[in-house]
Amino acid sequence: MFALRKLETGLAAAYEMERVRADHRMQSFVWRVHVTVPVYEVGFALRIELDEGRAVRIYAEGWAGHLKHTYGGNRLCMWYPQDPIDRRWEREEGLLKLADTAVAHLFKELYYRETGEWLGEEAPHAGPKVEARADNRAAA
Repeated sequence: MFALRKLETGLAAAYEMERVRADHRMQSFVWRVHVTVPVYEVGFALRIELDEGRAVRIYAEGWAGHLKHTYGGNRLCMWYPQDPIDRRWEREEGLLKLADTAVAHLFKELYYRETGEWLGEEAPHAGPKVEARADNRAAA
């Protein structure tokens, strides 16, 4: 079971956010977090979907055009699903870290759109990306 208060710690202080859905019985939660990408000063609403037993999903609502690292549409691919734990977001780290990571990813996407260069490492993947299943550990 998710500990929502711990998961949300610091998020509302850093970003305008709203809890869109909280279904405790089904362990299904959705947040909308309004962010502004530094330097570019472009705003987006991140839609964060978190369900027990499924990897977190983050969408950049309002993004127009191609994204280099995506699962399709505007769903962000911020790490390689088979990356070791230290290279992925884990629930215990909280939504603030996830939102900050998404803002950094959107900065890289905007920079790539402007220059054609991706900042940082990229995982090679020849075929379509396959979503990793989340483990069933609850947020502490």
